[in-house]
Amino acid sequence: MKELVLDGEECQTHLKKCARALIANDGSVIYKDSVPRFWLFDEADGSMRLLTWNEMQLNFPELLD
Repeated sequence: MKELVLDGEECQTHLKKCARALIANDGSVIYKDSVPRFWLFDEADGSMRLLTWNEMQLNFPELLD
């Protein structure tokens, strides 16, 4: 399965349409869009990566409550 990653201007545009959903224990920031989909934001390289269902279950189960 190919990852969906947004970066650069595309990331900044989509980020404005999202709401912060969670700040994980490791400092990861996760945003939720209107679909709803959950995105892991990487501030260091200015990109967002779409989280898969498995990733949410394993790494961020609090999103599924």
